[in-house]
Amino acid sequence: MKINLKLTPIQFPDWATRIGDTGIPVTAVYFAPDHTDSSQYIQYFGLIPNSFWAASAGGGSAGKPMDNPKESDLLAQALASSGDAKAKAYTDAGQQMIDDDIVIPIVNTQLVLASRTDVTGMHYSACCNLDLSLLGLAG
Repeated sequence: MKINLKLTPIQFPDWATRIGDTGIPVTAVYFAPDHTDSSQYIQYFGLIPNSFWAASAGGGSAGKPMDNPKESDLLAQALASSGDAKAKAYTDAGQQMIDDDIVIPIVNTQLVLASRTDVTGMHYSACCNLDLSLLGLAG
């Protein structure tokens, strides 16, 4: 199957207005949560009550509802868990989101970060950028 799209870049405020008003059939947008827990990704992109995409997805594909109660349950489990149980709940929620066919995450693998050997806490998350609060100096 071949899909042809005409790409039309617009400023973010205009995008936000259109996506919330008339909608946009296919869109791409940068997303960076403000913390490193995976919960915010589900809260924004999941088909759970009050999520941005549940309200903006426009009816779903193949008649799928814009609410997936399994995602809400799995998010609650993840937030109440730790360790392997938390990881499993997030993995299962992620699979539910994949099955929803609403959002396709794209990660830029060309990112390059430089650091010195005396810098501690260097950590980058593909979904959450560089957490500056973790950085320090050794010694």
